[in-house]
Amino acid sequence: MCKATMTKALTLEMQDKVGLFADITNAMAAAGVNIISLCAYGMEGKAHCMMVTADNAKARRVAEGRGWKVSEHEVVLATLKNEVGAAQKIADAIKAANINLDYTYCTACSCEEGTCSPECLCQMVLYAKDQAEQLLQAVSV
Repeated sequence: MCKATMTKALTLEMQDKVGLFADITNAMAAAGVNIISLCAYGMEGKAHCMMVTADNAKARRVAEGRGWKVSEHEVVLATLKNEVGAAQKIADAIKAANINLDYTYCTACSCEEGTCSPECLCQMVLYAKDQAEQLLQAVSV
């Protein structure tokens, strides 16, 4: 199905405000933290940012230093081709394994459909509380 690995994601929670996305990305960049994948949203005055980074320990220190609430949890990082039906195959495998996702977010590369090279990183972050191992098995090749 796809190449999938277990990794850790951070969830940041803070007061929602104009410019917060810039604040987060500037703080991480200034500390030399590479953000691999990110999903952020605001709701009811709170901002939530879920991210996979190349250095979660450093990212945690940056976030905590700014007073942001931080939690860490296991997620599955699936690498897939940029083609019609790629996400559907993963979704069907998760359904067949009877796993209820808490959330997912993904990033597609800019390659033309069907022309991804091995260097492309079309990635999907998948999280199912207390079912990380089962999730990994369900979506792995």
